[in-house]
Amino acid sequence: MFFALGALLGIIVVWVAFFPNHVVLHDYQALFAAPLVCIGLGVTLKAGSEFLSGTFRWLVILIVPLILIAPLTRRTVAAFRKANRTKLMEYAKDIESSTPTSAVVLSPLNSMVPVYYSHRHIIRGIENDEVLHSVIRQPGSIFPGSEIYIAIPPDNLGQFSCASSRFPVVKSTPNVILLKVAAGACE
Repeated sequence: MFFALGALLGIIVVWVAFFPNHVVLHDYQALFAAPLVCIGLGVTLKAGSEFLSGTFRWLVILIVPLILIAPLTRRTVAAFRKANRTKLMEYAKDIESSTPTSAVVLSPLNSMVPVYYSHRHIIRGIENDEVLHSVIRQPGSIFPGSEIYIAIPPDNLGQFSCASSRFPVVKSTPNVILLKVAAGACE
């Protein structure tokens, strides 16, 4: 048991030492600790159930795991809801069908779904006109010669009043309002 737990802890220590940004910025990399946490929780619950008797024993055996699994259940249900997944995929497909393959697309969404399904360079997290203004020159220097677009979900249009009034509309669907970014506008 010592070597198994040591190996699992070693993986976590090595990952944190070599990739500290991936622990802070990405939720999925934190899952390296999941096996170690589950084993530790199992050992703790087993020891608690052997030490306690009566009602407290059943509390440890049944109620504590149910309380711990409740957030996981909510997140799992939310992840598999078809409406959200389909809407994001349609958003991405609309971007793909309306932009050239070399396009750079700015997006207020932080999801990786549009990045994967649009097959375009996506700069995520452009939340409003102010953020757009601060990054509008950067894509042209990083991706010279590429056309730059901003793909705004209709729910986020209110945060882009300047962009929506000054940039030409390339495509408007229930999933995306795609604008071609022009230099000098919204400054």
